[in-house]
Amino acid sequence: MRPLIVGHRANTLTKLRLYLQLGVDAVEVDVTGREVRHITGIKPATLREALLRRILFPEPRGETLDRIVREVVERDVALVVDLKTPQVDPSIFSSLPGDGSVTISSKYHNLLRRLRPELEGSYLTLASIQERPARPSRVMEDALADGLSIELSYVDDDLLAEMRDVGGLVYVWTVNDAEQAISLASMGVDAITTDRPDLIIPALESGKVRNDAGRKLYRRLTEE
Repeated sequence: MRPLIVGHRANTLTKLRLYLQLGVDAVEVDVTGREVRHITGIKPATLREALLRRILFPEPRGETLDRIVREVVERDVALVVDLKTPQVDPSIFSSLPGDGSVTISSKYHNLLRRLRPELEGSYLTLASIQERPARPSRVMEDALADGLSIELSYVDDDLLAEMRDVGGLVYVWTVNDAEQAISLASMGVDAITTDRPDLIIPALESGKVRNDAGRKLYRRLTEE
């Protein structure tokens, strides 16, 4: 069975609906703030970056979490909620289905640990990391999480073997290359988060990568 395909940053209805049309198994949204149920992208680091981004790459505003949830529930698709701030209002979970179809992830592992009483039995949780810990399972256990959400550069066979031994999930982000997706699927990851389900889903279903001139050039430009 192939890994779950998760549409990355479905923070607007336009992007969410595109992912749904492409047949993803789940969508991920970024949630920020304490009481405001609002979804947005990562903030720019400087004023200059903010101005350049606004001018060169204007983005539509995010949607409310309630509205995203309604769309997802209607289409029977799972939801990954990535908590982007160290504090959240626990009441946000009242708008989420508590039927196991929602996964909560965060790089704030202390937040996941603190929220465990609110989440246990209704939601899966993932400790998000961008590193290769010496003991991956210890990171999961310290956060009282059900698994790891890990940047693709840090995934290896030993990490997956350790996580399997303790029954932990491994979600990988952000995978936009079909060859990488096939490799990760063969390693046994549980989910792949991607901006390009139009490329990843066909590749995983066929086990093949389109090998045209553009693909060959891409390999040359990206090989280390």
